[in-house]
Amino acid sequence: MNRCLSSRVRTLLSVSDGNLIEPPKLDFVLEGKPGTIAVASFVSALQNASGILIGVDTALTRRRQPTVEWYVQDLRIGSLQTTLIAKPRHGKGALEYSRVRADEIASAVVDGLGEVEGTAIVPDLFSDKSMRHLQRLGSLLKKNGAIGFRVIKPDDQREARVTPRVAQNAKQALMPRYAAQGAVIGRLDVINVHTAQQFTVYDEIHRRPVRGTFAPELIDVVKDALSKRVLATGIIRRNAANQMVSIDVVEIEILPDDATLPTVAQLVGSDPDFTGGLPSDEWVRKTREA
Repeated sequence: MNRCLSSRVRTLLSVSDGNLIEPPKLDFVLEGKPGTIAVASFVSALQNASGILIGVDTALTRRRQPTVEWYVQDLRIGSLQTTLIAKPRHGKGALEYSRVRADEIASAVVDGLGEVEGTAIVPDLFSDKSMRHLQRLGSLLKKNGAIGFRVIKPDDQREARVTPRVAQNAKQALMPRYAAQGAVIGRLDVINVHTAQQFTVYDEIHRRPVRGTFAPELIDVVKDALSKRVLATGIIRRNAANQMVSIDVVEIEILPDDATLPTVAQLVGSDPDFTGGLPSDEWVRKTREA
C-alpha cells in the first residue's frame, strides 16, 4: 500500500468510527489439560473459527472477499489461548474496513455461537458454510485432549462456549424438514456451476445467506441477476426451526434497488391525493398497522 493510500485509510478510520479507539479483539481459547491437546486439534480449531469469521464478514458486507483481516496479537501456549485483533486488509480492500463493521462482525460471531449452543438454529449472518465450520469445530472436542472452545469479546465481555452439543445442533439446523412453495428477496451472489448450479441469495429479512439451486436453462438469467436485488421463487426447504435452508429456484425476477424506489414524499408530490389527505408520516404509520 503506498504512503498516500495508507494516510487516507488512517484518516478514514480515525474520523468515521466514533469512540471506538481500540480495534476489536477476540480471544479464542481451546480448553483441555495442558500437555494432552494435539497440535492438529489446535490448528484445526483456529482454522474453523477463522472460517466462521470470514463467513460472517462476507454475509454482513455482501462482498465476495472479507473486509477485515484478523491478526494474532497474543498467543499463550500454556492455556492455548489466542488473541486476535481486527485490522484492514491489504490493498484496495483496506478502504472498505471500519472499526464499527469489525466490531459488528465480532459480536455477531459470539452471539451466533451462543445461539447454536442453545438450540438447532442458523444464526443471522451465518451461511451453511459457516455452519459446517461450526460443526467441524464442535466435532473436535473430546478428541486429542480438547474438551471445549471459548470465544470471548473482551471489550464488552461477550462470551460463547462451543461444546460437542454445538456440532449436533449445527448439523440439525442444516437438515431440511419441510418443503413448500415460496420466495426469498435478497441480493444474488456467488454463482457456482462446478459441481451443481448454485448461487447465494442474501435474505433481506434475516440477513442470512440462503443457498439456491437452479436448472441449467436458467444460467443466463442468473448471470444477469448477479449482484442485483432479486425475487427468487421456487421450493423452499426449511429446518425444524422453520428457517430457510435452501431454495430450488423455478423463477427469478430482478427487482429495483432500494435507492431507486420513490419515497413517500416523492409519491405525494406526484399525486396530492395519494395519502387521502393524511400527513405522510401518519399515512406510513397507518399502512404499517393495517
